[in-house]
Amino acid sequence: MKCNKVLLIAASLFVAPAFADDDCEAGPDMRPYVYIDAKAIENKTDNPAANFKGLIDRLDNGLTESGIYRVINSKSVSEGVKDDDTFSVVADDGGKESKISTPAMKIYMTVMQYGFASSTGTDMYGKSSSTRQAKIELILKVVDMRTKETLKSKNISRSATGVATAQANLSEQVLQEANKKVVNDIIAELIKLTPFNVIDVENSEVVIDAPASSVKPGMQLVVYKKGKSIRNRRTGKVTSKQTKVAVIGVVTIGEDSVTCKLLEGKITPNEDAEEGDEYLKYIVRVPDVSVAPLPAVTPVVPSVNRGANPF
Repeated sequence: MKCNKVLLIAASLFVAPAFADDDCEAGPDMRPYVYIDAKAIENKTDNPAANFKGLIDRLDNGLTESGIYRVINSKSVSEGVKDDDTFSVVADDGGKESKISTPAMKIYMTVMQYGFASSTGTDMYGKSSSTRQAKIELILKVVDMRTKETLKSKNISRSATGVATAQANLSEQVLQEANKKVVNDIIAELIKLTPFNVIDVENSEVVIDAPASSVKPGMQLVVYKKGKSIRNRRTGKVTSKQTKVAVIGVVTIGEDSVTCKLLEGKITPNEDAEEGDEYLKYIVRVPDVSVAPLPAVTPVVPSVNRGANPF
């Protein structure tokens, strides 16, 4: 595959590495923006003094480490953006010039539970022990920062339990474990909303710009082709029709891209497009990575019942 073809594409999420070939040019960073609105967290727990800083810090770190998103925190917004209406200008042009609209998502949370339950007891040797359970329940709302449309509303509930013979830091340990689980759930929901792009196709090999953290070997992904824009007469919203055209299976996972095998369907380039834009109309949706992967890419041929027609 030609390096300049892959890295010149406007849809590429990652800037080309410093050791790239001379004929490769770095493209713009088109990863989606995510803004965690920490100040707007609604506290509906029975503890009005509850502090959610640990949850926010873990979410900020998890989103950044995923490599999928560019995280905008409250400080960045206060320094560069006055309000939501001007955020989209700072983020990008909304696809008007670049042909790609970088998603810009804002996270709201309503926290329903954020606390502990504890119990004490003794074991068969008469040694006392303490059990602590942390429970976190919240309503996640993800909003498109340009259209103000709610993209996702989801109830997330997680708990963690710890047992120790001493009380020291047990509450904090189980709370951090529950926070970790909640953060993983939030990121999984955002990944479902994030379209990834087909970068290049050569024979039955398909390269997409999904990072390593979003897929697993053997996972099967659906490729959609964007069609003409259509307007919903009831809501007035303009969307692009998406048609399933292919299924690909993950084979090799790189740091910034994933190589897949074409299992069914066709992915054909637009011959009239500019170099690097041939596959601009194709997107890939990644399912929840917390579930078990689909069957392996290389199928097993079933045995045939010789007494019946297998077709």
